[in-house]
Amino acid sequence: MVAGAATGLLLASFLIIFFCTVLYVMFRNRNQFAIDLLEDKSPSRIILPFVVLVNPSAAAGGIIFAYLFLVLERNFPENGLASPNLLYTGFVLFISISMIAPLIFLAKNYWIHLLGLAVIFALLFGWLIPYLSI
Repeated sequence: MVAGAATGLLLASFLIIFFCTVLYVMFRNRNQFAIDLLEDKSPSRIILPFVVLVNPSAAAGGIIFAYLFLVLERNFPENGLASPNLLYTGFVLFISISMIAPLIFLAKNYWIHLLGLAVIFALLFGWLIPYLSI
């Protein structure tokens, strides 16, 4: 479970970087949403609540995924895709793709950021959690 919490916090760090980068890029590109958001607030008033919410949420998600891995490893111990558990890694890849696909169509200008986030999620939760949990 510690592996899940640590991996979740690592994902939270990437999410914070992603959030700050996208907010900056949107503001630099004169996106009306970003301009309205930052017009009367300092960036720290927007970023700090995000940091406070994403850290425990990602840690809890990591613990849930670590527990899921342990259950699947006990019941279906097939390895594959360079992972100790093929079913778990396939499930994480499916979740990663299904979460990001609709967002790419909604935010076409930021697809590379979203794709990078999906790859980071898949690598951390699909491969790092299994190797740290063994």
